[in-house]
Amino acid sequence: MVYNILNGDSLAYSFPEAKIEGDVIVVREGLIDGELSGDNLHDFWQSRAKYMRITETEYNNSVVKEFEKIIDAPDHSEFNLWFEYDLFCQVNMWFVISIINSLSIKKKFLLFTLLI
Repeated sequence: MVYNILNGDSLAYSFPEAKIEGDVIVVREGLIDGELSGDNLHDFWQSRAKYMRITETEYNNSVVKEFEKIIDAPDHSEFNLWFEYDLFCQVNMWFVISIINSLSIKKKFLLFTLLI
């Protein structure tokens, strides 16, 4: 399975025009700001929802379900990360890499940096 992980909806809107193979996962977070506490991902998601002042359901539907696509990826998945060089994107990318790295599957990931 091939996954293209995009940093934000702005890129997600134009990405299909490139006709690049694979499913799209959109990172809808801004991890350079706000509460980052939690002993596990569930606690972390709760603290992020609280910080953003939205319900956990809203946060789960918009943000968590995208990360769960990474977490639920099958063995031999390929992850193509599409992130820019700015700090905002880099912090989100580091988080994504940490999730991918924690998976107990055989995987490959590539980084494509965007110079926008």
